[in-house]
Amino acid sequence: SYPTGADSLPNWQEGIQYEVRSRAKDNTGNTETPLVKTFTYDTKAPTTTVVNPAASYVVAVSSLYGGISDVVSGLARVQIAIKRQDNKFWDGGAFTITCAPNCSSNPYLDAALHFSSWSYTNTTLSSFFANSLTALTYTVYMAGSDVAGNINRSTTTAPTGAGSATFTVDH
Repeated sequence: SYPTGADSLPNWQEGIQYEVRSRAKDNTGNTETPLVKTFTYDTKAPTTTVVNPAASYVVAVSSLYGGISDVVSGLARVQIAIKRQDNKFWDGGAFTITCAPNCSSNPYLDAALHFSSWSYTNTTLSSFFANSLTALTYTVYMAGSDVAGNINRSTTTAPTGAGSATFTVDH
């Protein structure tokens, strides 16, 4: 700013669009055309929920799905990690990923993002659930991110704590 210290930062407010203008003036008095940039202040991560499976005990699961919302910048991505009761995570083809304490690979998989919902369908996972001979419990961890880069659960560390949903497949 010129003179130095003449500008002050606003009290940023969530969801408000701001405009920043800048221009330079050289020692001979030439002034450039102002550069204008706008942005919306967004510090809140999206919310994610699991709708299916809805029950604690299910006979089979053909797909996982739920809701996701972000009121400011919009949705960018949703990922899920599925943990079996033996602490192994689904890798897209089998329960092989271990996280003790660090993960052997990233346990998060991309889910399909729809307008205000997400879904994850994997025929191999559906077959695994259908052919399971014993009752096993699974926990689904969700990570939703918005266009501004806010994320509601880290996908760079092992999922811990309460998951978004826990269910048992029992024929």
